[in-house]
Amino acid sequence: MSESVVGQLYVLQFLDDWVDFRYAEFLALLKLEGFQPELLTAYVIHDPNGLADPSAYVPIDLRNPSASPHTVASILSYLRHNKIVQHFLIFSFSDEAALVRIANRAVLVKNIYRLWGHEASFPALVDAVRHNSAELMESYLQPENSHLSWSVEVVGFGRSFTMPEKQVLRTHFSFLQFPGPVSLRSPDIEMCLLCDYSAGSSYTKSKEDNAAPSVPCYLGRRLPTVGMRDVLKKYSLKTRPYLGPTSLDDALTFILANMVGCKSGMVSYEPFVGTGSIVVALAHLGVFCVGSDIDPRVLRGEMYAGQEDTVIQAKKKRQQQYKELKQNVHALIKEGSNMPVDICTNFRTYDLPTPDLVRMDAHLFGRHFRPMDNFFDVIVTDPPYGIRAGARKSGRRDCDYQIPADRRHDHIPSTQTYPVEEVMLDLLDNAARSLVLGGPLVYLIPTTYDFTEQDLPRHPCLALEEVCHQELSSRHGRRAVVMRKTKAWSEENHQKYVEYKQRVLSGEDEGFGRLTAKLEAALATTAFQDDSVVKQFSNCSQRRRNAKERRMEAAKACRSESTTASNPSAAAAAAAGGEGA
Repeated sequence: MSESVVGQLYVLQFLDDWVDFRYAEFLALLKLEGFQPELLTAYVIHDPNGLADPSAYVPIDLRNPSASPHTVASILSYLRHNKIVQHFLIFSFSDEAALVRIANRAVLVKNIYRLWGHEASFPALVDAVRHNSAELMESYLQPENSHLSWSVEVVGFGRSFTMPEKQVLRTHFSFLQFPGPVSLRSPDIEMCLLCDYSAGSSYTKSKEDNAAPSVPCYLGRRLPTVGMRDVLKKYSLKTRPYLGPTSLDDALTFILANMVGCKSGMVSYEPFVGTGSIVVALAHLGVFCVGSDIDPRVLRGEMYAGQEDTVIQAKKKRQQQYKELKQNVHALIKEGSNMPVDICTNFRTYDLPTPDLVRMDAHLFGRHFRPMDNFFDVIVTDPPYGIRAGARKSGRRDCDYQIPADRRHDHIPSTQTYPVEEVMLDLLDNAARSLVLGGPLVYLIPTTYDFTEQDLPRHPCLALEEVCHQELSSRHGRRAVVMRKTKAWSEENHQKYVEYKQRVLSGEDEGFGRLTAKLEAALATTAFQDDSVVKQFSNCSQRRRNAKERRMEAAKACRSESTTASNPSAAAAAAAGGEGA
């Protein structure tokens, strides 16, 4: 069923989480579906601070969506550049089925609505919808659609409504006479009224006049999307049978996969596979996964971050929480409690294809994979950067030993510390060699709050595309970096990389070569007293700090009063001495 409104305008509601990642994820999924964000018309939200030039605002016209001079790419780029948090995006789209696929794949898209109206206040929205009601309702009044059930839901973003308040707001749209029955549980037509009370809006809350909120309001038909809620619930780390202390967050693994457009049939590589958090997400998306790690204990299941007998306990717990995993859990339990628990256990539990795993040293990539030029479609990785777990590489510092050929089949080499600078630089060079031309690399790297793009490692064959920030503490965070192979690997480019690597390791580089020193200063125990360390506190953290300071001042005043009360003569002498001075 299609509506008669010309233009096909939609309003997208982002999830209020991973704020700096959601624009990049949405743009990447648009490109994955074959759409160019630079060509999709978008509208500026009703916010005086939305654009630097107020004259750039164009009123939304449902009949003429091409009137806006802005595009999805330009608006999202402006919002990110100016660090403006917008929870809604209005844009035109030609393929609703593709939009549903994007919403079902995205982690950070909460809902998508077919737009019926959007105004700066609720009374203006009611008037606009009433004016267009005949056109909006035309397709629903046809005899073949008279059986469709419907409902009108009221949602406040940044504020909740009571049931009586919702009912008052619903009555304003009584002129929308759908012929079918009302169904609140599973309606065929789910209309939604969104009232935006978000903190980023320049509008103030209007609790005095609940019948007519003076905030931006949207009315639209919700598209039948489910998003990634059930998928994230299934792959939650809380119920995963095998994980480690550095297992990556399940939501972030899917976000990273979306940011580089992973799809079925691709071949991926994870050089620091660990317990396999990233490859689990990639395998779910149909990607053929190859992983490697230098520590055989992690691959064999000897580094499980939990109790020794937690395997059976975790299986029983999953039986109670997730019915969809019952068959796999029973199958694993029947095989016996002495069954090896390792990285492959996760894939058997989730009924995913097991990845190809190699115990190898990423520092010696050329010795293990040869030749592997232009082989992998994508590389997604979370390298060890020395904060919670450090990296290791083969060899010793004190000598350069050689292993005889007859001993190499069962030899486990000695390892030494693998500096963070070398980890990142080797990762980029291996990606430049093994990725197909145009293939993406995404990795995580810790950074400080005075970060610039010059702090990132570089390679002649790779171009920087996206940098998204996640706050971890008041002194540091980490960034997801997306790079793409734009030049073929050659000896000339490799030589440029070798020279750059030497400058970084010798401390001559002013960019990436200084990142480690900045991190060490930010993570030092004296960092809170160090004014050279840039700090960033959340609103909640700042309130706690202010409350602590008030308590300390109150305690100091209380001690002063008790001292005065217990020894009045000393207090009087001190006061007299102060007057004499």
